[in-house]
Amino acid sequence: MKFKLVALFILTTFSLKTVNAQGAKTFKTSYYEGENHTGKSPDCTIGTSNFPYVGSGYLDMGGKDSYVEWNNINSAAAGDYTLLIKYANAGGTDRPCKLTVNGKVVNDLKFPSRFDDWNYYWIDRVTVHLNAGNNTIRLLANTSNGGPNIDNIAISGNEGLCSATGTQYNVKDYGAKGDGKTNDTKAIQAAIDACSNGGSVIVSGGTYMSGQIRLKSNMTLWIDRTAILKGIQDNSLYPAITRHADNANVWLPGVLGGGGWELKEAFVYAEGANNLTIAGGGVIDGNGDCAIWDHDKDEILRPMALYVAYSNNVRVANIDIVNSAMWDFVILECHTVIVDGININTSAYGVNKDGIDICDSHDVSITNSTILCQDDAICPKSGSATGVHNMTIKNVTINGTTGNKIKFGTLTYGAFTNCLLQDIAINGSGRGGLCAISLQGLDGADFSDITFDKINLNTSANAFFLLHSAGKRGHRPKGAPAKTGSISNIKFSNLDFRNITDNIGSCISGTNLEGTVYKVKDVTFDNVKVHSFKGGATSIPQTPGQYKGNYPEYSVFGMLPAWGYYIRYAENINFINSSQTVSPADARQAIVREE
Repeated sequence: MKFKLVALFILTTFSLKTVNAQGAKTFKTSYYEGENHTGKSPDCTIGTSNFPYVGSGYLDMGGKDSYVEWNNINSAAAGDYTLLIKYANAGGTDRPCKLTVNGKVVNDLKFPSRFDDWNYYWIDRVTVHLNAGNNTIRLLANTSNGGPNIDNIAISGNEGLCSATGTQYNVKDYGAKGDGKTNDTKAIQAAIDACSNGGSVIVSGGTYMSGQIRLKSNMTLWIDRTAILKGIQDNSLYPAITRHADNANVWLPGVLGGGGWELKEAFVYAEGANNLTIAGGGVIDGNGDCAIWDHDKDEILRPMALYVAYSNNVRVANIDIVNSAMWDFVILECHTVIVDGININTSAYGVNKDGIDICDSHDVSITNSTILCQDDAICPKSGSATGVHNMTIKNVTINGTTGNKIKFGTLTYGAFTNCLLQDIAINGSGRGGLCAISLQGLDGADFSDITFDKINLNTSANAFFLLHSAGKRGHRPKGAPAKTGSISNIKFSNLDFRNITDNIGSCISGTNLEGTVYKVKDVTFDNVKVHSFKGGATSIPQTPGQYKGNYPEYSVFGMLPAWGYYIRYAENINFINSSQTVSPADARQAIVREE
């Protein structure tokens, strides 16, 4: 047995202090790229053809008895951890592997074929026991089907995420059937209401049909791997959530397309819930693919799958969120939120089904997850003065979306500061969507100290859209002052974008508002490669007009005077070691700067 030793490996660790009912602890997660293994069989290869991926490639496991291992899995202390494996399998059958940790067999992992596209990834999870110091994790393909493709593996800390904590309240003890037919709403809510400080509500062994359930402080909702919590297709079972005048995401009367009462119905719902955990390895199924919630129905009449509002110290980990009728997962006005190891998978039925919306929340981390959705995938918003501060998103794969891949907006009133989005793979082979990265400064927000780093993208209609409108649109809570806002200190680094499909061009623009110019400032593109922008224009368009306050997408100004980057009302926009190509040939220039 011959091992290939790697002297340098990619190890990324993220820590965030959080608090639960048992006191302050530290959550840590580390991820290890598949291509940076420390040992493998000869028939395991490093692949790059199924782009995109996180890092510089992925591990393509071979046939029966092929193996891969990492002997550099470091743990500060002995104990239980969650092993998260991001894999792809479009072969149509399971590709099972035997998992060993430090030479001991832990489990046989099935690695089922969930998609018909090798660019689509899924997170599988298993609890493992690690020793203090270095540990060795090995996967061995044990059937003729061979193993899956592996993008990376991650190790996440326990702190109540490997097993249910405290006194357990099994929903079946309160009358739930879990037979896929009975309305279990009252039984599940009874278990939640009975759960005492630090306890866990257990959902296990079945499909539990339910309407809205409301969580509370100091509890865990533990949906284990054998359980599905599934929404009932009946609007009467989803009472209207609390209306808040202090946030335009929830209540903005008389404004269509940017307010209304968007966040009105929810399936799994928590408000004012502190020290809350949702975990277990099971499924929250919104069951949203039905006529009563189709694309003709207003957003206010369709329940979100998971909605957590005005809460502190929240953890959502090791859960699949599928088939939402509206936005999949919404975090509103929360502080200290950890999201780790989740899969979001929304079918192509219907519209307006965002992946994750981070609305006016501070200290939010989202790691080791996948998203497939029917609107904007990662979507920070602000409808109040709270804004979004200290947001970290790492090791996330966007399998596809019909909307924007990463969009700050549409509501942008409070500030967006100190945000890092790093190690993200964005696939558009099935759902190409709109813009890769969009910062929509419409309502007076200040955008500053935002970094997009190590992002790989394949197929998107547009690459970049940055608009500072000086608060021209002006959506805000009732009584809140108007603001002009700003966009400054934005960094794009180590981006590999391929196959931009619309030839409009990417816009970086401030605005001239009644004779006063408001500029986008200090934006850096460092090692950003776009190959290729779409061309084909045979003439150069005129300078576009000013933003009029309408609902914007990247196409709001029509075809731009540049096939690559059109820059106006801006200063200190720098390109360092960056490149771009166009196909087919185009009459416009790659970069045009105007005032």
